[in-house]
Amino acid sequence: MGIPSGIEFSQHLTMEEYNHLRVAVGWQPVATRLARNSLDNALYMTVAREDGHPVGMARVLGDGGYILYIADVIVLPSHQRVGIGTRMMEHVMAYIDGYTQPGERVFVNLMAAAGKEPFYSRFGFTLRPDGALGAGMSMYYGRD
Repeated sequence: MGIPSGIEFSQHLTMEEYNHLRVAVGWQPVATRLARNSLDNALYMTVAREDGHPVGMARVLGDGGYILYIADVIVLPSHQRVGIGTRMMEHVMAYIDGYTQPGERVFVNLMAAAGKEPFYSRFGFTLRPDGALGAGMSMYYGRD
């Protein structure tokens, strides 16, 4: 599937753009300090832009070793189902391929939004729980 003409990719996103994308898909914005650290500490980021404005993003996080996590795979609702998410995941998987040297294996994790599991299955991700892997778990924690 070819993405629309005019879509370009970069690796830079401002905190304001990050929160704009998050809110546009119904996610909560992230506090400024945390958003800055989140973006600055990503191992890799791909940002889809149209006319200079972000329409999608995806990040790779990691521990510097064998644990990688794909986070914030976001495409604006107005730009979904035209191949932008697929292209961003191709960029992410190419980064992971370059990160991994011959003979090495890394454990790549993600938390799919409800209903998006088939999208990630196309890239080799396994639904959990299965016979060998328990259910993924998460928690939002905050201090008031």
